Amino acid sequence: MEIVRKLSVASAVTALMLIACGCSESPSEVLAAIESAAAAGDAETFASRFTADSQPFAEALLRIQKDVRKDEPAKAPVENISRSRVLSESISGNKAVVKIAGPAGPGGVVFVRENGKWKLDVAATEQAADLIDGTAE
Repeated sequence: MEIVRKLSVASAVTALMLIACGCSESPSEVLAAIESAAAAGDAETFASRFTADSQPFAEALLRIQKDVRKDEPAKAPVENISRSRVLSESISGNKAVVKIAGPAGPGGVVFVRENGKWKLDVAATEQAADLIDGTAE
């Protein structure tokens, strides 16, 4: 019984530490959630994983996909967004870069902490594209 009580206390302390440190999903986990939401056609979750400044882009992407797929209305509008394989993740303060390999080749995505959560930042990703994929001169 003493062991069970100690394990319970240890679990509670660990949970409190995670809450206190503000630990949340990693940028790679957020990318996976974005891709899962896309595959499931969950537009609300998809857009919510982008920064506030990037949400108009995410919403436009959804509208474009929906318009393109008019001939297949039964399919989710974001279903075509590809799955990536994470190659690496680097975090520096409130900014993170997730390098990926996907159907279009290698690349990367920039995330920033917004209200304590990692969000995909479209503008920062575009600005860093050459540095991320190694084509900078």
